[in-house]
Amino acid sequence: MLAAAADTCEVKSHGVWIAVSLDVAAIVYGRAAHRCPTCHGQVVILGRTDASGTIRVMRHQQPHRGCPLSPDTFSGRRSEHPQPLI
Repeated sequence: MLAAAADTCEVKSHGVWIAVSLDVAAIVYGRAAHRCPTCHGQVVILGRTDASGTIRVMRHQQPHRGCPLSPDTFSGRRSEHPQPLI
């Protein structure tokens, strides 16, 4: 698995998964399925607004220990999500 940035996710466009920023995913592809670019598990895009603007993060809908983009649950060993979006 290649390393991915925590500020991107993948969305399916015309049958192909493409990497987009979390802002684009939330605004342009808001109704599409979103997946983690590292483990391919389904994610949701969360956002909050403060004085510096909108901050977006992604969270796995079903956490798993094999994704380094989830530092709170990462076991140290990368693996594909048990229920990947294909």
